[in-house]
Amino acid sequence: VYDFYRLENNRLGVLVADVSGHGVNSAMLSGMIKTLAAPMSLAVLEPGELLASLDVALERYFPEGYFCTGFYLIADEETGLIRFSGVGHPAAVVAGPNGVRLLESNPGLLGIGMVDGTAGDSDRLAPGESMVIYTDGLPDAMDPADVAFGTERITKVMLENYQKEPTAILEAMEQAVNAHVAPGSAADDINLVLVQHPGEG
Repeated sequence: VYDFYRLENNRLGVLVADVSGHGVNSAMLSGMIKTLAAPMSLAVLEPGELLASLDVALERYFPEGYFCTGFYLIADEETGLIRFSGVGHPAAVVAGPNGVRLLESNPGLLGIGMVDGTAGDSDRLAPGESMVIYTDGLPDAMDPADVAFGTERITKVMLENYQKEPTAILEAMEQAVNAHVAPGSAADDINLVLVQHPGEG
């Protein structure tokens, strides 16, 4: 599940979360995440605060055995400054002219009421850099020999395509994972969100 929140002062909130399991229950819980997170984001909570508050709120609704991971950021569209936090979620990948770096999440799980304060961090997207946030269905996608797509392939695709339009980058990632799992298909759903700071000029 993912959502975007238009905030004041030219800032954008971006949430990516991944609920355990499949089927109707997981789909309903995904909808609940969006419903609960929206007012928290519009209150302009810091990313770590939002995820900790979301954990408490979700505990009331998640059945035993269900949980989710999450990654939330607030991006300043003028300066490229990003404040972010994640819980149990795959690291976001930033790629640009100066190489690649990972924005790591904190350990833990959301929806079970055990996130007591979540550390946040900051970064800055420089002009020409692109960042992808994704669910674990992407790195966990297996080829016929049970070899995972992995973070290394994600970073390779980003380094080869970061300068392209966002749609083209996402298409390149989709083509790469489809080629990896062929003739099969990925076992888990894959959500991708691309954030880009266009190059100057």
